[in-house]
Amino acid sequence: MTSAGYQIIDEPKPRFTSNLIVQPFIILLACMLVPAPFRYLMVVWLLFNSWCLGSPTLVRECLYALAAFAIVMLSFVVVGFLMQANVPGFQSTAFGPYLRIYTSAIYLTFLYLIYLRQMPVYELWRYIREQQEQG
Repeated sequence: MTSAGYQIIDEPKPRFTSNLIVQPFIILLACMLVPAPFRYLMVVWLLFNSWCLGSPTLVRECLYALAAFAIVMLSFVVVGFLMQANVPGFQSTAFGPYLRIYTSAIYLTFLYLIYLRQMPVYELWRYIREQQEQG
């Protein structure tokens, strides 16, 4: 078995876009600092970062993103249904800020889960890159 053909399963497989790789914490921090309408772009940025890393957990990260989107959309549908059914507490517009807080919490939870999946891959990629630069 030659060393060129040997690949560890958990080892990242960087692509030609490896110069675009950013530390995942920077993306997580950016998500907390940007205005609400732009927060959803951070998930796309995190998934693109994972793709550039050649992350073995990319599929799982995509599933987390889809789950977050589905839960947020389902919560809007449920609240809309409750408003149509005239359920007490859902009839006024005062409920809107609470729904935004809830969706932000769901969104940040899943973003953090994606971050936790991507960080070990990034650390391994950085270590391998440092080893290659040293010789």
